[in-house]
Amino acid sequence: MGDVHPEGNPHYTLGPRNGLIIAEQIAERLGALDPGNAEVYDKNLNRFRQNLTGWIENWEARMAPYRNRKIVTYHKQWLYLSDWLGLSAINYVEDKPGIPPSPKHIESLIQQMRAEQVRALLSSNLTSPTVPEKIASQAGTKLVTLPIAVGGEKDIKTYADLFEYIVSKLEAAFKE
Repeated sequence: MGDVHPEGNPHYTLGPRNGLIIAEQIAERLGALDPGNAEVYDKNLNRFRQNLTGWIENWEARMAPYRNRKIVTYHKQWLYLSDWLGLSAINYVEDKPGIPPSPKHIESLIQQMRAEQVRALLSSNLTSPTVPEKIASQAGTKLVTLPIAVGGEKDIKTYADLFEYIVSKLEAAFKE
């Protein structure tokens, strides 16, 4: 079955609106555990929420021209990101999560990407680039290598930095 997650896709942090939910739950739990500082947690949550909401509006506006663009992703980790941005993930390099693709699957995928004029193949910077580079090259598409977490690249120090990086890379790929 591959790397199946029976409790659900663990990559929910790759949708920034989910980050707001996560922050709310953390602040609520910290407030319950440490009621003396609940006001501090709420204040920090409100600041985070206000900042991230502004960024989300900016990213959504910048990505609006690319809604419904067809993409392929290496792994299903980009599901929350593609749903948030309105990108259409038509297939995956891993036909079974966590298991390298067969040559037959790769060939079929390349043909599908050409036929459907896929403009971007998304892959994590934790994935070996060999297979995604080969597929992108043969399909005539752009390989977009992205980090999956804060700290995933040198200059990504905050949650907002992560999505600014991701959105900037996607914009560049779709403009080319």
